[in-house]
Amino acid sequence: MTITTPPAPNIPLPNIHLHLSIGGTPLPDPVELELQDTALPITCNNFRALLPSYSNTLVHRVIPGFMVQAGDYTNSDGTGGACSSKTSATKLGLGKGKFRDEGFNVVKHQGEGVLSMANSGPDSNGSQFFITLGRCSHLDGKHVAFGRVVSGMSSLHKVSSVDVDGKDKPVLMETVKIVSALEVG
Repeated sequence: MTITTPPAPNIPLPNIHLHLSIGGTPLPDPVELELQDTALPITCNNFRALLPSYSNTLVHRVIPGFMVQAGDYTNSDGTGGACSSKTSATKLGLGKGKFRDEGFNVVKHQGEGVLSMANSGPDSNGSQFFITLGRCSHLDGKHVAFGRVVSGMSSLHKVSSVDVDGKDKPVLMETVKIVSALEVG
């Protein structure tokens, strides 16, 4: 992963802990995320504002070797979710729960553990996000990557091994849930 715009010196980057469960069994290690808040403040603030909405939601898509997707707090199937009301009120807000792409040159999809916004095309960011499980350079310039996993990849590897249906959704017995999403530090 290449970060071309470093954070201001001596200012810690905000970290997020995602506590996950598979089939109701909590995974021992939280996924700790470091956000590129200084370089991508609107995207990061949107993610942070939605943390309470992410708690007790499903991971709705798992593609081994590619990504784990979540953040649909309304339908839990990849068809819902919206950006925070704070984000939609900014100059980058587009209304209808979406906001513009903030930047593509800060973090690249160069390996596992990249945190990125899921979208349905240009300037259609809402609440859904994904974390890469491998190199996904074909997503550069299409999805805003705004953070990275600093610990807890072992939990994502466990998630990537669950059984999924034909639409990459974890099957009922192996439902993956974000039990809690919290800012730490």
